[in-house]
Amino acid sequence: MRRTDLWKWLGILVFICFTKAFIAYSADYEDSRDDDEQITVTQSGKEDFTYVLSTSLSRLKAPDGYKFDTTTGSGSPGDEAVEYSGSNASFSYMESAANLPTDSFTISMNGKLIPEKPEGTGSAPTWSASGKTKARLRVVENRATYDGTQEITFKAMRGNSPTKCTWVLEPSVPGLSSQSGDTLTLKKYGEEKNWVFPEPKEYTFYAQDDTDQKAYAVIVNQVGKEYDSIDIGPFHLTFDPALKGEYTKEGTWKYTTPSGDLTANISDLYTVPIKTHGVQVSFEIKDEKLYSASVSWSNTNETSQKISIFDATVNKIEGTFAKDKFTGSVAFDIELKEDQEFGEFYKLVWKKGATGAFKYAYSSADAGTWDFTLTGLKANMLLNDKAIAEATVSKIDQDGTCKGIALKLTAKAIDSYTINGFKFSFNGLNGKFDYNFIKKEFKFISGDGKVTLDAPKGIGGKFSLDLDLKTDSMTAAVTGKKIPAFGGNLEGEIMAVIKDQFMNLSKISGSKIEYVSDNFKKQGGANISGVEFSIEEGELKSLKIGSMIIEYSKVLFNLSKAEYSKEKLVLSTSCEIGKNVSLDVESFTISTEGTVELTKITADVNLAPVHISGNLKLVSSSITGSVGVSIGSSQKFDCKFTTGQAGRDNGTFNYAQVIISSQFPKGIPLGSTGFQLFSVSGVAAYNHTVKGEANSFYLGVAQKDHHEVGFYLGIKDAASLIALNGGAKIILGTNSEFTIGGGLAVPATGDHYIEGNATVKYQFGATNVGGKLSAEVNIPKKTGNVFKVKNSELAFTIGKDGFTVSAKGKGQLLSKIDLVLEEFACSYKNDVFTGSSNGTLTAKSKGTYSFPEKFGKGEANQNTLAGFGLLWEYNFTLGGGYNVALHSDSYTGTVYGTVDGDMDVYMKWDGFLWWDGSEIIQKAEITGKLDIAAAGTDVVASGKVKVSYQEGSKELDFSCNILG
Repeated sequence: MRRTDLWKWLGILVFICFTKAFIAYSADYEDSRDDDEQITVTQSGKEDFTYVLSTSLSRLKAPDGYKFDTTTGSGSPGDEAVEYSGSNASFSYMESAANLPTDSFTISMNGKLIPEKPEGTGSAPTWSASGKTKARLRVVENRATYDGTQEITFKAMRGNSPTKCTWVLEPSVPGLSSQSGDTLTLKKYGEEKNWVFPEPKEYTFYAQDDTDQKAYAVIVNQVGKEYDSIDIGPFHLTFDPALKGEYTKEGTWKYTTPSGDLTANISDLYTVPIKTHGVQVSFEIKDEKLYSASVSWSNTNETSQKISIFDATVNKIEGTFAKDKFTGSVAFDIELKEDQEFGEFYKLVWKKGATGAFKYAYSSADAGTWDFTLTGLKANMLLNDKAIAEATVSKIDQDGTCKGIALKLTAKAIDSYTINGFKFSFNGLNGKFDYNFIKKEFKFISGDGKVTLDAPKGIGGKFSLDLDLKTDSMTAAVTGKKIPAFGGNLEGEIMAVIKDQFMNLSKISGSKIEYVSDNFKKQGGANISGVEFSIEEGELKSLKIGSMIIEYSKVLFNLSKAEYSKEKLVLSTSCEIGKNVSLDVESFTISTEGTVELTKITADVNLAPVHISGNLKLVSSSITGSVGVSIGSSQKFDCKFTTGQAGRDNGTFNYAQVIISSQFPKGIPLGSTGFQLFSVSGVAAYNHTVKGEANSFYLGVAQKDHHEVGFYLGIKDAASLIALNGGAKIILGTNSEFTIGGGLAVPATGDHYIEGNATVKYQFGATNVGGKLSAEVNIPKKTGNVFKVKNSELAFTIGKDGFTVSAKGKGQLLSKIDLVLEEFACSYKNDVFTGSSNGTLTAKSKGTYSFPEKFGKGEANQNTLAGFGLLWEYNFTLGGGYNVALHSDSYTGTVYGTVDGDMDVYMKWDGFLWWDGSEIIQKAEITGKLDIAAAGTDVVASGKVKVSYQEGSKELDFSCNILG
């Protein structure tokens, strides 16, 4: 084993100093030598030496029958174990060439012997062996690293004395000769070139003296490296054959390209192999680092290669490396010889034909700037292999990116395109994208466009899509959020679904969709909402509308559902007009163009006793048709029927009208009243009122749940007691009734007690007819000379057995006295007229009153009564009252009048014979009531008058004819 520490050498020194004492070691058997006999030295490799001391039983002169005890024994130096082999023993000691002893030293070993047949007791005999070896030839500091920049010396020594030797390089290198002497010196490059090692590896010398011993020295050569590639700044250069360097006085290795080819890669922003011929490269290495370099090349006949999408031809390379900084450039002529496609979602192509020059100028080892000059570089956006938009590149940034390249719709894009069944044409298209030519990276920034989509099957008209182009996707929204359909528009958030490529339309649908139509509305006028639809493969696949009340042509329909089928929108509807009026609708469809078809509408109106039924049709603004109308159980008569709509917002409702014009010669019985309807014309309104009268009835105002009929009709009782003809109104509903306004006569034939215009009310189911009458009542018939009711509003009823009337109004008594009727009632039954009336009266009267009779017509002294006479010219208004019973041609009862207030009357009066002057009457007044009665053809008012004069007063009987 090796011992290199100080303690080992101290041990060897002590061992040598006490050799004599060691030799005198007391052993039973001993083998001692003073020379190298039986000590062999071998060298393992170029550095390690092994010393071996051997002995045997015969050299030890051991007795027969003894052998080595192999469990014992050790050697020195090193205190290692003895090795045994039969009758031989040996001890090995190893040391490195760099640490060989500088003087002779002794090796020893010892152990024990044992008899083959031990007998008795006693200690085992011992043995020992030793030998002295001389110091060997050695090289001091026998290993060194050499790079040609320093001087290296190796010295050959035996012990402590230099020894002349021959120095030999093993294996030999052509051109390098052996040297002799006790030293080997390798000088710096440039001072002596005999020892320039061709390769950077270990070289071995040995020194051999006259004893033929050899001592080795190892040189680790680190200079003279050959280069088959090198990085100079951004250039990676390869050489074939490899470059060999030349050492310079500046202490550098200089390399220069020989004539031949090389490959250079530009590896700053991208790597492009450039195969060139005749590139001039020179570089220097110092301390294993690039010290300086220059690269240059110029040739116009170089074969073109790809740089990005271009065919590029290098025309010049130049560069310099100095002071740890590289500057230089590479210039190319470029041309785009073939179309180059790029993009995935958006398909684009660089069009061939562009030319230009690229140059990269380096300002340091890892940074620089590009200069891209291009002419005629254009890109087209493709759709179905057609160019729809074009972009022109005018500038490429230093990092190889052209930013914000503008795409514009080309004129050719006006052509129509078909994708997945959708047929469309472009109205506009704009976009921007970036492209990095170094990395061939495409990035679409943004864009927009507008296309006109031809009407898909099942949709009317055309509509537009607004395109929103994003980086790797796009959306398309319907312009104005509407699609023409079924005579209106589908409006809302309508989006087109785009698949994995630009304009790859697959579906058009939307959310919160409304159907907006001038013809169809939701109840209250709102748009129809909750629409679901989808357009796929260029065709309307489905359209659904939920239940709601809709308006069409001013009519409300109860829509249960709407579905698209066979290019038509099929509506499941019914129509209601009030609580008891409905229309059954069959096959309500809307074509894609908006044309509405209705196979059948059936009317069914049940408002007892009126029933209306029939088939109708839908016209431009209403539902109309001819229907049959029956009242009670009578026969039907034909009428015209139309419907409309009224109200606002959700309060809208349907109304209907029936136009009636019929004659019934045999009459239609009115319940159990005994009256019959023999003619009718006018208008009936449901959820509406009727205005007008006689033969000019017309619609009034809308009123939900109010049903009314305006007729011009004739009505009479079965016995012909009375007759009515004229306008009428029928109110149908919870309390159905009709009101007739027209001419009335009682009795129905001949002279009439009552004749005028009447409004007759008939409550269906009642036993009589009632109403109001504006007419004259005459007693006796026709003339009314006894009692007359002037045109006044009278209430009346007509039953099976007659007619009754009551009124408040104005009348006349005895053709002279004006009456105010506080009460009037009469009846006509069984051809007998009876009645009664009370109220107030007024009458004006003027004339001359004399007392005694004929006083003042002759001489003043004639015709006196007890010397007293009165002549009074009167003019007064008479007020009073009456309460009479009426008969067919007379009346009975009380009629009276009063004169309110004083009556100041001035007149001439000749007094007594013995009185020649005239006496003025100061006052004449009627006291109490005046009784009014008929006297032949006169109407006489009689009572008392009180005359006051200067001498006193006198009460006289008074009467006058108020007919004048």
